[in-house]
Amino acid sequence: MKNLLFIMFICLSIATTLFGYVHYKDKLANIATAAKTESSVVVMSDLGEPEEQPTEVEEMESEVAFSLEYEEEETPAEIEGILGDWVEEKNKANEIRLSFLGSSSLVNDAGEKESWPYLVSSELESQLNNQDISSTIIDVGVTLSIDVIDSDYVDMVIESNPDILFVEPFILNDVNVIQMEDTLSNLRILLSTIEKDLPDTSVILMPANPLADADYYTEKTTEDLANFAEKEGFDYANHWENWPDTDDPENLKQYLENSRPNTAGHQLWADYIVEYLTKQ
Repeated sequence: MKNLLFIMFICLSIATTLFGYVHYKDKLANIATAAKTESSVVVMSDLGEPEEQPTEVEEMESEVAFSLEYEEEETPAEIEGILGDWVEEKNKANEIRLSFLGSSSLVNDAGEKESWPYLVSSELESQLNNQDISSTIIDVGVTLSIDVIDSDYVDMVIESNPDILFVEPFILNDVNVIQMEDTLSNLRILLSTIEKDLPDTSVILMPANPLADADYYTEKTTEDLANFAEKEGFDYANHWENWPDTDDPENLKQYLENSRPNTAGHQLWADYIVEYLTKQ
């Protein structure tokens, strides 16, 4: 009887030990699993949300948008010369102001918008990209040069505060009335006043329109005015290069009416000035 009890005690002890060992291994396994799970969560938290990759269509749309934006900001390569300098100066933030001072040759009787200064402004705006151009025409009519310098016309030029000023020196108004030497003297006074009040303005001299059968006027314009501009250091836009030669009066008269430019003459004049401003 004692031996049976002893054997039962031994078996119970072994069973208890085995149960404890199995329970202990299960507990270690659970701890290890929990540790792996917790570690995985921490790592995912550190990585943050996954970034969405753009689709091929989105990438193409982005490239096209960038290309269009770059082209819009680009200054047209063909704009050089005097106007190109002002485009760079203004950087599209402000308009470029043009003023035109001269005789009735500035204005087309067929319509103000067909006058060559307006044609110039319109063409320049079409060539420039998002650059505003404003124009002011100071038409003295047939006023003589001596009267221009003592009039309000000079004040009108100064008030317009142009970046670029074209001056046609009233030789056509003065011819057969005032000597060329006096016309140029009056011009010198006029330009001195303008330069004093508008030191940053680009001043460009130019003749009025050519005339047929007017040798004295032609000679004084092509020689004396051109020499004056060179001597005084002014730019000179000789648009006569675009007109028929004065030695071909019949052809030249097709661009004139009452000794002033007709619509075709205004277009010739405008074409030259646009080229002069953007290429010289």
